[in-house]
Amino acid sequence: VQGSGSGADVAASVYGGLIASTCQGGIEQLNPRRLPPFAVGYTGFGGKTGGAVARFLGYQQRMPEHFEDFVTGSAHWVERLVSILSMTEVQGPMHFDDWYDFSEAIRENQRLLEELDGPARIGIMVPELKLFSFVSNLPPFCGKVSGAGGGDCGIGFAENPHALKTLIKKWQGIGMTPLALGISENGIHVEAVSPW
Repeated sequence: VQGSGSGADVAASVYGGLIASTCQGGIEQLNPRRLPPFAVGYTGFGGKTGGAVARFLGYQQRMPEHFEDFVTGSAHWVERLVSILSMTEVQGPMHFDDWYDFSEAIRENQRLLEELDGPARIGIMVPELKLFSFVSNLPPFCGKVSGAGGGDCGIGFAENPHALKTLIKKWQGIGMTPLALGISENGIHVEAVSPW
């Protein structure tokens, strides 16, 4: 719609389940049963992807070395997440070691975003999302901003369902609205509906 997104949201809608997508258009189905309990929190206002992308591209031109460090670091942590979530032979929830690796990767990815946002002046980390990040990254939680930032949403994970309820209460205490979202195993589908 905006002409500046990654297309990951469209791919997730079409394929369903949990996927990893690449800039080259590759899609890898991941194991949604491996995800720890999660929730999405909404700041109460949306961010603007187009402006954030323009500022991001300007930063890429101004400071290519720092930009490359961000891309390399982010790719490393995303690859770790994909590795954990592609364990198709494991059908149950994460074990402690996997949770440790998963939460470290989410926290480090969020840290990279925050380090990028300062010098790049993209506007990812508005005050509401800074507070979200602080609360969501205290153990036994981990979380990161979703999308272009500047408002909108963040996603938080917890080691167990009880801890997730605690995280949601913490979000409500800072003004974040938890959204009732989940993962659909099926992608988009069309049903013929009779008009009579």
